[in-house]
Amino acid sequence: MKKHLISTFLFLAATAFAANIAVLEITISDVPEEEGEAAELTVQETKFLTDELRRQAATVVQKEHTVLTREQIIDLIPEKAELNSALDICRAIKSSFVTNSSINKLGNLFTLKVELFECEKGTLLGDFTGESQDLKGLMDVIRGNTPKLFKKLVKEEETKPEPLKVTVELQNTPSANIEQKSKTTTWVAIGFDALGVIGLGIGIYNHVNATNRYDRYSKFQPEKDDNDEKAKYKALYRKVEDAQTARNISLTVGSVLLLSGITIHILF
Repeated sequence: MKKHLISTFLFLAATAFAANIAVLEITISDVPEEEGEAAELTVQETKFLTDELRRQAATVVQKEHTVLTREQIIDLIPEKAELNSALDICRAIKSSFVTNSSINKLGNLFTLKVELFECEKGTLLGDFTGESQDLKGLMDVIRGNTPKLFKKLVKEEETKPEPLKVTVELQNTPSANIEQKSKTTTWVAIGFDALGVIGLGIGIYNHVNATNRYDRYSKFQPEKDDNDEKAKYKALYRKVEDAQTARNISLTVGSVLLLSGITIHILF
């Protein structure tokens, strides 16, 4: 008796901050005589099934709750307690949750039903039912359904927001903008340089043309009384003026464009 009290005290102290789950023994309902007894399960086989049910439950809830063993349940039951149902046992041992499991025989099939209750209010939290012709099939029913049933007792882990991934494109960064602007201004400056050189080239051509025309003009000596000669003389002079004007415009525009290109190179 003393040993029983000590072990009970140590267990309660260890599980003071965790909810206990009492997975009670799987019971076998009476089988009608007309259905025969050839396929009945033994007590040892039902204990084996109960142990598997406890094992599966513990795997799911082990981080938050404690699944009581067969021995712990027996030790926690008070003497002279009136126990008429699974909920009576659950409340007597001050557990938080309890299972009520039974096997019925329907024809050639065993039907296993497992129910999970919250003890204080007697609320049914969930259940599952499965059929099989043998022990192995019942084991598969337990392994396939127990995890889903006991997940109801596990708090869902809060989904942590994924770290914000910021993809910075090179063209959007300040340094990239500066580099892009630098390339743009360089090409603009080169464009001005090219136009300036072309303008100066045209100006030089017009200067040579104006010089040649002036030479022809200065060498031409019209007759005094010949109107045609006088008209030709004036025409030569106008060509000289046109060539000089074109020269001056080309040199001026070319110089301005070339100077603009050089300025852009220097400033940017």
